Amino acid sequence: MKRFTPLLIACLALTLLTTGFAIAETITIRTDTWAPYTDAPGNKPGYMTEVAKAIFTAKGYGIDYQLMPWTRCLDAVKKGTYDAVLGTDPSESPTFIYPAEALGINQNGFYVKKGSYWKYTGGDSFKTIRLGIIDGYGYFPELNSYIETYKGNKRFKATGDDALAKLLKMLKAGRLDAIIDNMNVMSATLQDDKLTDVIVNAGEVDYIDSIYMAFSPAKDSSKEYSKIFDEGLVELRNSGKLQEILARYGLKDWK
Repeated sequence: MKRFTPLLIACLALTLLTTGFAIAETITIRTDTWAPYTDAPGNKPGYMTEVAKAIFTAKGYGIDYQLMPWTRCLDAVKKGTYDAVLGTDPSESPTFIYPAEALGINQNGFYVKKGSYWKYTGGDSFKTIRLGIIDGYGYFPELNSYIETYKGNKRFKATGDDALAKLLKMLKAGRLDAIIDNMNVMSATLQDDKLTDVIVNAGEVDYIDSIYMAFSPAKDSSKEYSKIFDEGLVELRNSGKLQEILARYGLKDWK
């Protein structure tokens, strides 16, 4: 078998560069299942995933995209193991590098088993119930503070790749009184799981925040990636391609 000497390898690399066949840089992106934002029903990757891939592949980047539990995503990107995460915000990940352009909005709602008399009425009304949340998620200031205070109480948390499915199962079984999640996510999930007649909305949260593709604070490349994202999203919006992507998920531009 022929062996490649260091000189031959260097010559091959120089040939690739001078002929325009440079090896593409790869950006590593991690997120969790959060339809319609990521990993949506019907073998669709989610609109945030499609937008991120469209932006960076247009600039010649390779994409290493994988799903993993949310807390692991945030921890790994924070440490610099991966370049970026889809679907966070500055209140949840304050040290991350953020582009100027958001990748959507997040509005949460409370959901109960049909027939329940409990409704979210603002303030601290959620403190009277057994509430299901996903470990590591940020919701809205009052609830985030409550979760932080009782973070050792595991009865109202779900973790793992199928955290929302676990919460829905607990809610249907009467082990929880209500769960909270993004309203677009719940709409897509309940329709896909045929639960629209079983699980119903019990009030929406007035607090609405922007969600982003955020980049690792531990990597020097993050500011450049953030700039590329901003420029790319403007191009997608101006060309009409952003709305084409959103239309596949029944959504409209948030801006």
